[in-house]
Amino acid sequence: MAEAIPFGIAESMLLKLGSSAFQHVALISGVKDEVRKLSNTLTAIEAVLADADEQQEKSLLVQNWIKNLKEVVYDADDILDEFSTKASITEADLLGRVKNQVTQFFSSSNQLAFRYNMAKKIRKIRERLDEIAFEMAKFNFRVRSVNVRVENKEREQTHSYVLASSVTGRQEDKEEIVKLLMCSSDQQPVSPIAIVGIGGLGKTTLAKLVYNDERIVRNFGLRMWISVYNQFNLKSIMEKILACGIEFDNFEMEAEKNRVTEKLEMEQLQILVREKLSGKKYLLVVDDVWSENRDIWIQLSELLQGGRWGSKIAVTTRSQKVAFALDAEYTYMLQALPEDASWNLFRQLAFRKGQEDKHPSLVQIGKNIVKKCHGVPLAIRTLGSMLRCKREENEWLSIQENEIWELHDVMNILKLSYDHLPSNLKQCFTYCSLFPKGYVLEIKNLIQLWMAQGYIHQLGMGDQLEDIGLQYSEELQLRSFFQDVKRDDNNNITSCKMHDLMHDLACSVAKPECCVADSDGSNISERVHHVSFRSYLPASWTLPPSLLRVQKVRTLLLPFHYHTGCSIANVAFDQCLRRLRVLDLHNQRIQKLPRGVGNLKHLRYLDLSKNALTTLPNSISKLQNLQTLKLDRCYKLVELPNQITRIVSLRHLEISTCSKLTHMPLGFGKLTSLRTLPRFVIGKSSMSKSGGLNELHELNHLKGELAIMNLERVGNTRECEASNMKDKKYLCSLRLNWSRETNDDMYDDAVVMECLRPHKNLRELHISGYGDVKFPTWMSARITSVLPNLVNISIERCSYCQELPPFGELPFLRVLKLYSLNKLNFICHNSTSSSYFPSLKELVLFDLPLLSDWPRNSIVNQMREMTIEPQKIQQRNSMHEMQGFPSLTKLTIIDCPRLMSLPCPPSLEELVIHNITEELQRSLISVQAISLSSLPD
Repeated sequence: MAEAIPFGIAESMLLKLGSSAFQHVALISGVKDEVRKLSNTLTAIEAVLADADEQQEKSLLVQNWIKNLKEVVYDADDILDEFSTKASITEADLLGRVKNQVTQFFSSSNQLAFRYNMAKKIRKIRERLDEIAFEMAKFNFRVRSVNVRVENKEREQTHSYVLASSVTGRQEDKEEIVKLLMCSSDQQPVSPIAIVGIGGLGKTTLAKLVYNDERIVRNFGLRMWISVYNQFNLKSIMEKILACGIEFDNFEMEAEKNRVTEKLEMEQLQILVREKLSGKKYLLVVDDVWSENRDIWIQLSELLQGGRWGSKIAVTTRSQKVAFALDAEYTYMLQALPEDASWNLFRQLAFRKGQEDKHPSLVQIGKNIVKKCHGVPLAIRTLGSMLRCKREENEWLSIQENEIWELHDVMNILKLSYDHLPSNLKQCFTYCSLFPKGYVLEIKNLIQLWMAQGYIHQLGMGDQLEDIGLQYSEELQLRSFFQDVKRDDNNNITSCKMHDLMHDLACSVAKPECCVADSDGSNISERVHHVSFRSYLPASWTLPPSLLRVQKVRTLLLPFHYHTGCSIANVAFDQCLRRLRVLDLHNQRIQKLPRGVGNLKHLRYLDLSKNALTTLPNSISKLQNLQTLKLDRCYKLVELPNQITRIVSLRHLEISTCSKLTHMPLGFGKLTSLRTLPRFVIGKSSMSKSGGLNELHELNHLKGELAIMNLERVGNTRECEASNMKDKKYLCSLRLNWSRETNDDMYDDAVVMECLRPHKNLRELHISGYGDVKFPTWMSARITSVLPNLVNISIERCSYCQELPPFGELPFLRVLKLYSLNKLNFICHNSTSSSYFPSLKELVLFDLPLLSDWPRNSIVNQMREMTIEPQKIQQRNSMHEMQGFPSLTKLTIIDCPRLMSLPCPPSLEELVIHNITEELQRSLISVQAISLSSLPD
């Protein structure tokens, strides 16, 4: 298997070499000339990597050159990372010092030793790279962009014929495509559709079935089939169109016609193409398309518009981006074969007629083999054909136990998708091989891992690494590498899976750098850089010697699903795994941070979640490159280390469920790189090293959720105003929490709340324990202009609250939940607006002892979501007097003993009730066709 090219590492190194801090320290340290030479050599090598990547498949010498290059590049990256870290620390330490103080600083004995050692290391690395560059000359590599698509790989052209009886399990798919082609578009005379799916799924076979269907033959007077793959240019496509449907008496005439066509100019070709299509209702199938070039598709579309209304273009491709480029009217996502069809296809190939019944043991093994193929016909055909002449049980068992990626024919087809990926996506994809098959990839976490390895680079000054990572995940999904995608309200991917064959592909191209290790480490090679362990490890397990000997490991991930509590607390990580970028120690019952973790100077991602930690040592502050620190579900964690404020690279501090945290460290506001901070705890005034609400002042890049706890401890208005909440435009959700038992300082609550006005982009607002009668002015009549984008509001334990702000006027509010509001009499002021709660889908009323009525004189249109069984009830028109909530689908009313009436929104589907008045129970007669759930007493 070909070597993975280190595109990302090379780019990361060049970025470090070019940074101002690096250049400044290089100048002072006397290594500027060495750094310049190193940068020039690396730039020259990077320029030919794309060509080397292609040539290695045909040359073992090139493959060996890449192997040697990678070893040098990894070592160089570690040295430059160490130097870059020192440069960043030095730049911070020297901030504000005058020039002569800087010189004095670097004249100290420690700094002289650092200068000498780094100069020596950089010189040695530069010499090793020079040797690699010298060897490079003999291969005559071409200089070209790393993201230029693969154009010169050979791939057999397809044709339109198929024996329909040999195709299994695609009848329903065929019918769907035929319907799409037979249906004329209302938008344009010639409309395209796309058939999309992973390699080997049968897109071309399906297109052939459709192409030869009798209905299609009758409906389209002209049918054309062209196969493009790496010949996607306008001239080539027009030549292929002209060659379609022409009958020749002999091969000589055909060859002569092709020679004439090839000599035609573009002007002559376009005239001939338009003449050929003019007035005809045609079907053009363009098979195996990879090009996402929108300009070519626009030009081609213009030439193809001369056909009769109802003409169609059908494209097969592995990428939804192709469908977007051709502006497909419909994209048909082809799915895997169902299990029964998969077995039928396999047994036709693996057994001769009448042989199946004679080998019952092979039948069961065969069914297990088919499951490994996950409905992909290419894999099923390959394995079935391979076993046709084998009748020994051990031969079949061998196939059952081997990995699919060891099958050359299958992987070659799948690898075409990988070959067409941009370089930045290749390394992101191969990294996914570390996760188990079927694993749900949490995209936020995956992006953090990619960032830790340096796979994501800023394209411009305003670009956020996390946003670029989201773009990467979208690209991989559109190219069929990711599936089963879940999205949030902003349509961003939140989770996904990899198809098992795509996982096999990742394992194939990631070796030997990525390894899913056995518990004893027996399959860990000396060239491994990224290691994860399988799902079961015994309680006595510790890191295997084979791993500790490697020294160059950058990733260590422990099992994802299994609680082990392994014996790793005494591992000296800084001695044996000092080059780690990613360290996952989650769910290990750790009570104390293992030795040496604070000395892992390259570490960028540390997962300590689900452990028994009560504190973290200040040594963690030495992790100057740390970007992600996960502490979720560390339920015993009482405090963060005071010196955490020194980790200025920290972007994600995950502490949402650390419920025992007592405060945030003084100076916490220095962590201005933070993007994730789900919990901010205000400490008691008596705690001298506790940071106040003012620590939030500069943290304006925070995204996602922020919960501010213990607001009753805010000392003064100035501190509250300094939180600067109105400038946190990336926050989606804000939770404001007062946790005291008494409400003696209601005035203070109102003052604090007034100062916490959020940015108008906020989508969720949750308030708990607020102790005043009224809400602040920014939540009153002005809420529709101050917070127009709210979609979710919850108010709980606000014991003195007598009335709510006009939530009913919020145009996008979908969820409203009210809990334990002891003095609330009614939901909202009366409203004559026709848009009263226009978008609300779910309303929860829980423990509202004084709530007695709904607002009157409101207007209702529609509503949605619910389950009311065991009874169905007749509706009567009189209930329409209670109007509003046009979109409500779910209504929950629990412990509201004074509520006398029930709204009857037209879209209501689910009603959950408990502990209500008899009058309200009787009013349920008017509810029609809802699912009613009544909680037991």
